[in-house]
Amino acid sequence: MLKLTKRKEPLYALSGFGPNFLNLFVAVYLQNAVIGQMPWISLIDPTDPTTRLFVTVAIFSALILVTRILDALTNIPIAHLCDRTKSRWGRRRPCCLIGMCIMIPCYICLCNPLIINPPLDGSTLNACWFAIILIIYLCGSTLCMESFYGSFPEITYDTQARIRLTSWKAFYDTIQYSIGYALLPVVLSALNKNGIVLQTVALCLTPLLLTMLIPIFLIKEPSSYFIINTPTLKKKKLKIQANTTYVGFWESIKISLTNKNFLIWASIFAVFYFGLDLFLLGQGSLAGYSLKLNGWQTSVMNTAAFAPIPLMLLISNKVIKKYGFKVSFIVAIISFMIAMSSFMVAHHAWTNNVWISFSIATVGSTVGSYGITTFFSAPYFVPAQLASEAIEKNKKVNSSMFFGVQGIIVAISAALNDVVWINVSQLGNIVDSEGNVTGNDGTGAHVMTYIVLGVCTAALVAAIFLPRYFKDIGKKAKVKVKPYGPTDVAKNL
Repeated sequence: MLKLTKRKEPLYALSGFGPNFLNLFVAVYLQNAVIGQMPWISLIDPTDPTTRLFVTVAIFSALILVTRILDALTNIPIAHLCDRTKSRWGRRRPCCLIGMCIMIPCYICLCNPLIINPPLDGSTLNACWFAIILIIYLCGSTLCMESFYGSFPEITYDTQARIRLTSWKAFYDTIQYSIGYALLPVVLSALNKNGIVLQTVALCLTPLLLTMLIPIFLIKEPSSYFIINTPTLKKKKLKIQANTTYVGFWESIKISLTNKNFLIWASIFAVFYFGLDLFLLGQGSLAGYSLKLNGWQTSVMNTAAFAPIPLMLLISNKVIKKYGFKVSFIVAIISFMIAMSSFMVAHHAWTNNVWISFSIATVGSTVGSYGITTFFSAPYFVPAQLASEAIEKNKKVNSSMFFGVQGIIVAISAALNDVVWINVSQLGNIVDSEGNVTGNDGTGAHVMTYIVLGVCTAALVAAIFLPRYFKDIGKKAKVKVKPYGPTDVAKNL
């Protein structure tokens, strides 16, 4: 595979923007809308209350857990498929294209519940429909993204190139989350007042998935086969395996799971990702119910978290080059814990003043932006670096498997988060005499901050004991310059 030039790195990193943004939209907006936890906009009918249930919560919670487990189980075989795909277009490009073609129709189906007017306690049919389509959608997303991430070690020259590429990826993630969490609440609230519902917005975002066409054009990968003409076979084309080292399924898993540094990273990643993902899932409810912020206040608070990230990326890269990845990661966890503590203190029942809650939360968001920066870039950089070193050592390509194993952790964490949040979010629901949910006092979102803070504390303790490898990874080697003294001058003479 031809290496990326420095000027093409920003464009290549943009490839995952569309799928990742729509994954966020599905998890945070569509999924919360069907369980009545989207305070800014109605799902289908603008006259419907935003607390309306489209699914039976208990059944939906169980089905989402099953869906996420199935998603986790498919990560390994899909990663292996990405590493071993044989075609005239190479290994990575066909997987990206097929995955995108699966995601587009599934995403459209997710925007359309089968039963538009469900009973007060939700619809079991809608819950089953959403869960079945979601697992197919997630398989397509996994095929796309693991093939894309698996190309990182192969398409970059060295560690510094991987740092640049993953930093660009983190930069686009910043834009993605800034739009998703800072801008969308205001936009959705305004659109809802004008009769435009969440379903319409979701369908208009579908073309974003076409960003996965970028790798199709930028990856310059030889065919997985040589095609030659053989006169003895009556000029039929004979496919011969190219000079590429393919890895068997179990051997590929073994290479990943016997990598000590990768196992250590995967363990800590599982802990901090659980906390980060739970916070991102409940952020909308936290702002609307626990802090009692309106649309523009939520937008300002989220902007304070995401706007400084480009600057924080530069600072983070300098910290990594000077002190190594470990120090940068520890500082990131501490900054995120400060942010969680501020959200906890800013609970409206404690401050009794929206402006005090808004001010505390905004300051906390700004401090936590460094943590969000590292959390965005680390899941790409660390596996890519470890996979690159494994390729050099074993002379075998299985880079997608590293991301596949990490993907299992993400899927399991997402499953636990979905179950935890779906149930915790119902705490504090305000129910009228007829059994209708008319609001929420923010108890569930407030409890979420305690859970996240506890998880981050565990991640911090684990990060402190990271081995020396993580202290040195990414650190720029110091070049010792020998003093040029009188003796050297005499020698030159």
